[in-house]
Amino acid sequence: MLRESKLIFVEGLPGLGKSTTASAISMRLKAAHFSVSLWLETETDNPLNVSGDLLPTGFTPGEAFFKHYEPNNFAQESLNRWEEFVQKALPAETISVYEYFKTSHLGR
Repeated sequence: MLRESKLIFVEGLPGLGKSTTASAISMRLKAAHFSVSLWLETETDNPLNVSGDLLPTGFTPGEAFFKHYEPNNFAQESLNRWEEFVQKALPAETISVYEYFKTSHLGR
């Protein structure tokens, strides 16, 4: 049931309306008097955005990203950020809506 959800993901390729959909979900929940946090993929403080401004789905080419990160340190930072977020989010009453680009769509 949606009222019991604390985490909503909106994912897909660029240009498919992820931001629009995530924003619409967030607005509808707020209109129903729920506490909501909207996390867009290009926000540097998004818990899923490990690399901040280097995130290729933002405005940085992949080359700059891969000069800074290797798979192991990227994975570890991802896990650390996500665990920290979950520890804070679970006891909260806020519903988190995440919009993000999933690279597995590209066959990586």
